[in-house]
Amino acid sequence: MKIFSILFITLIIFSSCKKQEMKEIQHTVGDYIVSVSYSPDEFKKGYGSLFIEFRTSENKLINVENLSVNASMEGMSMSGETSVLSTDTPGRYEVKYNFLMKGEWLFNINFGNGMHAQFLLNVL
Repeated sequence: MKIFSILFITLIIFSSCKKQEMKEIQHTVGDYIVSVSYSPDEFKKGYGSLFIEFRTSENKLINVENLSVNASMEGMSMSGETSVLSTDTPGRYEVKYNFLMKGEWLFNINFGNGMHAQFLLNVL
């Protein structure tokens, strides 16, 4: 009976753990596929992070130079704090952010020699 109870409790714990799903948005810019991925449940006002990936047309991750990211509130002059960090995976970068308001934020991603991508993301 004791083993049954332990197995039952373990099953309940594992079934209550929800796999965090990521939302991904892609744009093609020149020879690059630029994607932004984030957890919609955690993409909220305040501090958080999201990921940017750069891929070749053959879908291989590739590092880029001169990467910068800035975010502004759509239709307003309010800016969000952003910082870009390299990850252990080539072509994948983590963006730490701080947004003071909920709403639509425009992400401007600049990279390479004058390459540019924009993403409109809704912050909860």
